[in-house]
Amino acid sequence: MKILLYTDVHWSMNSSIIQSRGIKYSTRLENLIKSVNWAEHLAEEYGCDKIVCLGDFFDKPTLNAEEITALKEIEWANISHTFLIGNHETDTQDLQYASCHALPDDFEIVDGVAQISTFDSNIYFISYTQDKSIKDFGISKSDKNTIIFSHNDIAGIQYGATISKVGFNINEIEESCDLFINGHIHNGDAITKKVINLGNLSGQNFSENAFNYKHHAMILDTITMKWTLYENPFAFNFLKITFKDIPNIPKKYGTVVSIELNEDELKMLDKKILNGIIYKLNIKSNCVATNVDEALQFKVDHLEKFKECVYEKLGINDLVTEELNYICN
Repeated sequence: MKILLYTDVHWSMNSSIIQSRGIKYSTRLENLIKSVNWAEHLAEEYGCDKIVCLGDFFDKPTLNAEEITALKEIEWANISHTFLIGNHETDTQDLQYASCHALPDDFEIVDGVAQISTFDSNIYFISYTQDKSIKDFGISKSDKNTIIFSHNDIAGIQYGATISKVGFNINEIEESCDLFINGHIHNGDAITKKVINLGNLSGQNFSENAFNYKHHAMILDTITMKWTLYENPFAFNFLKITFKDIPNIPKKYGTVVSIELNEDELKMLDKKILNGIIYKLNIKSNCVATNVDEALQFKVDHLEKFKECVYEKLGINDLVTEELNYICN
């Protein structure tokens, strides 16, 4: 069997960084439409028998009207699909209610543990769980290739800026299967020869350093157990750089940069060389960092966004206004 895998699409109208409008939908949704369609077409191009999403296709348990409508733009391959429920897609511990039920009716949605067997392999699916060991699922190697697809924490690995203290034990994973492919953790990496974090399909923020991590889909051959990564040409790639690094910014689709510079460097900044790049300037003045958003594709006043959110939740009155003025000024 040949399986295409992708993970952690985080389907949403906006991210904390990408707030602009596109031609028909938000910039982020249009990027995700391109990314998912690319992965679905890749499965067809390479003759895959199955497509698996390793969780968090959606970013939250509820969807707004634009996010629902944009789903109609996805060109789903005419191939069997299995989607794991991730932690972002539900707010119930038993995973009973999840936004991924908005996917086509013939897609298999896994809200616990599922298994399929072929002539060459036993494949297990483990959706998001907490406080469980890999041993709790009773999975063990057999005379067939034993493969686990998961959306879970793994203890002892780099998770954003910290080392994860919770999750499946790597040694227990290796004892239970021949290959473990995981979503959930956006820093794509082969932890061991048997344990792989696939990473998310398209970047979301600056914690996903594009100098170290790319955004891929994977094709796995369950007979040979060989797998190949294909880089998403439509992914957002987030980079943190200094002023001197500006000439070396990769000129490719989806580059988003945060540039650290001082006021003198700001005066020398030639914005023409940043044409087509989404960027944020982090200006250092008198050892105090001031965030200034100047993006060619969008401009966001985060304080105003914060005020709008507070007024929406609490209403407009003298007390709320007084507190906001105290906080924001």
